[in-house]
Amino acid sequence: MRVLEGNIRYRINLLESEVAQGQVIWIPDAALVEFLSASEDYRVQAITFNDKHHGRDDAKVFTLSEAEWFQLDNMASIIRSVAGNEPFPKEVVEDLISAYLGILEQSAVFHTAPLPLPARKEQLFRQFISLVGTHFREHRDTAFYARQLCLASHYLSPLIREASGESPSTWITKAVISEELGFPNAPFFCRYFKRETGLTPSEYRAR
Repeated sequence: MRVLEGNIRYRINLLESEVAQGQVIWIPDAALVEFLSASEDYRVQAITFNDKHHGRDDAKVFTLSEAEWFQLDNMASIIRSVAGNEPFPKEVVEDLISAYLGILEQSAVFHTAPLPLPARKEQLFRQFISLVGTHFREHRDTAFYARQLCLASHYLSPLIREASGESPSTWITKAVISEELGFPNAPFFCRYFKRETGLTPSEYRAR
């Protein structure tokens, strides 16, 4: 999604950030996404695609150069024009989308400033949340996520609790409940629950 004007605050896999004019946010298919707020003048251009076009599975924000932005403007116009033809030229549009994404992928490599390496605990928490967003439908036991992170279960639990204030099982339960009740993601459910009961789900369970 390219931000053409304004800015947007969002949360992906329970981690909050912001994307502003001139930036691109790449959202993986399995992510838990919640848009929190946007400036009144925000305007975006979004393109969706299946996984045959790319291999990236992490959320990423990066900034384009003026030349790359201009290239994508032109490419988007061509895609809209060709996609409007009858009959719909599926193969041609797929090739154009691949070219569009190729420009973005190159930008991600060359124009993303390296971020300071987060503390080990924060890094593991981010990895854990990403894994929960991908696997909570099939795996709801802490041991599975500990194995994925190459950690012992007895080490993962206090680490996640220290990093977030919640246990691994609580994060997994939030993801499961939010989906089963039709909420777009766990944070949305938690806010709804607290508004209705005056307690967070964790506080309610502890009663």
